[in-house]
Amino acid sequence: MINLKRLFFSQKLKIEQLLFSVVLCFIFIATVQAERIRLDRKQGVVNEALQQMLVSQIASFPKGVGKLELGRVNDAKAACMVDLFVSPKTVYTVVEMKKGGERSEFYVDHPDDSFKDVLFQTLVKEADMSELAVDKKLSSYKFRIKGNDLSIEVKSQGKVIECEFDLSKAVLLPGETE
Repeated sequence: MINLKRLFFSQKLKIEQLLFSVVLCFIFIATVQAERIRLDRKQGVVNEALQQMLVSQIASFPKGVGKLELGRVNDAKAACMVDLFVSPKTVYTVVEMKKGGERSEFYVDHPDDSFKDVLFQTLVKEADMSELAVDKKLSSYKFRIKGNDLSIEVKSQGKVIECEFDLSKAVLLPGETE
């Protein structure tokens, strides 16, 4: 005679194993779809990648020059303020915590910068996300755009500043320079 309880349990176990296998397949597929690109340590490569990530915001800048303000006026809940001064050759970035006074300023790919301290420059692209990361000997920075959200992470002198913003709340100031 068939033990129904045992049959049900064994079928349930097989279904759980099947579901687990399906989930692993989806995770594998999602991981495979991400494209990781090592960027050359050449002048303008990182700047071009960042400007491509922000193209919908900076397209209105005449001759590619302007300022993108985040976390100041329209976003009172933001823990940080960021100013991105965009020009064809570089993006000057100022990241400032509202509380605590932590501040970091750096150029993304300045024309006069040396690449001696740059360890890695990578661009990761997925269907709905792009991430640009530059790792140096003593510091690093990362820009990540997912949908309409921008997150910036800066590590320098043992301190870490992490900020998240809604790009739809950005203030665009065409023509403004540092």
